[in-house]
Amino acid sequence: MKRVLLFALIFISLSCSKDEEIKKDPNIIEITTGLDLVDVMGNVTGRIGNPNTYTKKNTVIMYPIPTNNFLSIKSTSNIKNVWIVKATVNKEFLNIDYPSILNTKSYSPDQIKEKSIKSFEALNKSSLEVNLSSYPEGHYRIFVELNNGDIYWNNTYTGSIKGSVFDIDFWK
Repeated sequence: MKRVLLFALIFISLSCSKDEEIKKDPNIIEITTGLDLVDVMGNVTGRIGNPNTYTKKNTVIMYPIPTNNFLSIKSTSNIKNVWIVKATVNKEFLNIDYPSILNTKSYSPDQIKEKSIKSFEALNKSSLEVNLSSYPEGHYRIFVELNNGDIYWNNTYTGSIKGSVFDIDFWK
């Protein structure tokens, strides 16, 4: 009986620590705090929430966001790796100034790869189409590593979109 109780306490402790970690650290790889809405031409047309993304105009472009089929990734430099990380929505960090704390070295390739559900590696090309149509509806973070080692990322949502993108219940 004591062993069962001890096991239960350890399990609960470990479960709570991950939830607590996500609530305390705005840099957790698998959280998303918003979306930049990007049309099929790569133009940012709006914003939902406070996206914890790191992009640089005319360096790496991902579109359309949100998507229910293909996500296009284009870069002015060659792309080395692309990783897809399943994300959890988090409202805790809506007041964080992400541009002041995020940069191309915020996450290492090993950290991202460990959390990724899909990777495209050793690409050495400037564009890629990622088919997200078979992915479960939900939120994802797309990380792109260039040949020079810089890493950029964006958040996306995939699933059926009825009406306007603003009809997405982002926070569910």
